[in-house]
Amino acid sequence: MLKRSIGGLLCRQGTHSHSLPFRLNHASATSATSDLRPDWASYEEPIAKYEERPGFLPLVAGQKLGDYTILRKLGWGVYSTVWLAEREQDRTLAALKVMSTLGSKHLPELEFLQRMRSQSPAHPGSSHVAHLIDHFYCSQGAQDNLCLALEPLSESLHTFSKRWIGSRLPPGVVRRVVRQVVQAVDFLHTECNIIHTDIKPDNIMLAISSAELRAAIAAMDGTPVDRSVTQDGREVVRTPSSPIAYPIPPGDICADETWRGVQGKLSDLGVSCWADRTGGHFMEPIQSPALRAPEVCIGAGWGRPADIWSIGCLAYQLSMGRSLLPETIAEVSVPSIHAILFGEYPEDLLKSGKHSRMFYLEDGTLRYKENVRISVAEMVKRDSPADAELLIDFLNTVFVLDPAHRPTAKELLKHKWLSL
Repeated sequence: MLKRSIGGLLCRQGTHSHSLPFRLNHASATSATSDLRPDWASYEEPIAKYEERPGFLPLVAGQKLGDYTILRKLGWGVYSTVWLAEREQDRTLAALKVMSTLGSKHLPELEFLQRMRSQSPAHPGSSHVAHLIDHFYCSQGAQDNLCLALEPLSESLHTFSKRWIGSRLPPGVVRRVVRQVVQAVDFLHTECNIIHTDIKPDNIMLAISSAELRAAIAAMDGTPVDRSVTQDGREVVRTPSSPIAYPIPPGDICADETWRGVQGKLSDLGVSCWADRTGGHFMEPIQSPALRAPEVCIGAGWGRPADIWSIGCLAYQLSMGRSLLPETIAEVSVPSIHAILFGEYPEDLLKSGKHSRMFYLEDGTLRYKENVRISVAEMVKRDSPADAELLIDFLNTVFVLDPAHRPTAKELLKHKWLSL
């Protein structure tokens, strides 16, 4: 298992020739959803989500929800579906995040969004988080669903990157968006007392103008539907997720100047946490295994530095077109891969980890040790991006095993790789 993972680190998705320019994958460049397959329904929220306990609210385009009219489905997640909607009173567009009954009762996302809205907009990071416009509750039968009206945005970095050959974005896009994410994290950490815990390309959206949104709406055609029946006998109509494609600006796509207007926004605080209340967080362990910080892996307690580790993973993935660790990596393999890339966990960190003995022996050596070492620098140099040296220095600054010595978001903003 471990050796296969290492092979994935070195060979997965092949190698990228640095002699090739950054290019759009024209098979999918015109729409974020042009690669939908005939069996699209299998990629949407499971029918079981609409049963009583998860409590998803069935919705279709044209339906009224509070003061809003549903226009199209943008996506879905574990605890919600997200829809582009228009407020009848003033035609304001919003992304309606319709929480499941379970999410409405137990997730504090509304509290986080209200805290963010109450803080000073003068902080540079405030403009790089997805803000709350309004909220209301919608009742349907015995269900009571929280609806969060958020500023409408285009697709995520995850889907945007799929529109590029090899999923590699031009350095000008990467540095600009990563800088904006670091600013957003500094805003959350210092102004809002919030740890995001789930920073990844899927949760970073690209902003577009109101005119571009309206143009996307005007270009909408008929939406296919899937009619299904839940185990309790209710009919559910589902439609495919259709995020709004970010328009590629005119000009040389490899030139930094072309991307001066790109604006990323950190979104989805569904599994976030108050920075002073991390003990007993409902989502333990936090972070996807491939993005998981060392202290989280061994249960050594975590805080703001866990988000910093995720920023490093984000910077690597956007620059290289692949995740640092295989996305399907098993949780138990992560500390061993960390040792291959960064060295073994320091003694002080191991002493504070309640799960350390799962991975390390009493003498501080790994239980399952591989005679393989490869550095992040070597992995970056294999693809020779134009900004390789600065990127490597940035990653080395972030990927510090001991969270006590990891830089803060504010400190990261001073790094030369993020200078624009």
